[in-house]
Amino acid sequence: EKRLQSALFGAVYQARGLSSRNGFAIKVLHKSQLRKIAKNKSVEFCETPLSELRFKAQMQGSEHVAAVQEIFEDEYCHYIVSELALGGDLLEALKTMPRGFSEAEGQFLLRQVALGIQHMHDQSVALQDVSLENCLMFVGEDQQFVIKICDPGQATVFPRKDGVEVPIPFKGL
Repeated sequence: EKRLQSALFGAVYQARGLSSRNGFAIKVLHKSQLRKIAKNKSVEFCETPLSELRFKAQMQGSEHVAAVQEIFEDEYCHYIVSELALGGDLLEALKTMPRGFSEAEGQFLLRQVALGIQHMHDQSVALQDVSLENCLMFVGEDQQFVIKICDPGQATVFPRKDGVEVPIPFKGL
């Protein structure tokens, strides 16, 4: 239906299911762009283009993590289908509020972000790129915003020793 935002390796579009009429977000990654980046070994990217495929299972099962619903491809592109965040992201919301969120609103929203991060850590995944753009705002049944973290592009799996997280080096920037 419309382009929502540009992504590092493609773009994200709003779409509607033909039979269900439900709204979805589809990240479209162009294979030609991915091949160019793979050939250029002098450039190091900290983003992994198909990270949603790698972490699809770990992103399931939390109200505060945007779950991938389907991944498919054709000759030209990879398509990653997710829930549609009608409220946009936290950065865009903050830009519309000259005075920002109230303390209570900030606590309410950031608690949800922390629950999403906790879920990923419980799955031994460190996101390493938690930003306002990666915190999507969904409208809940009670008309309250539900925050879900997304985009594991810089995520990495960390080991555990005797049930305790083992620190790993930061792989971003």
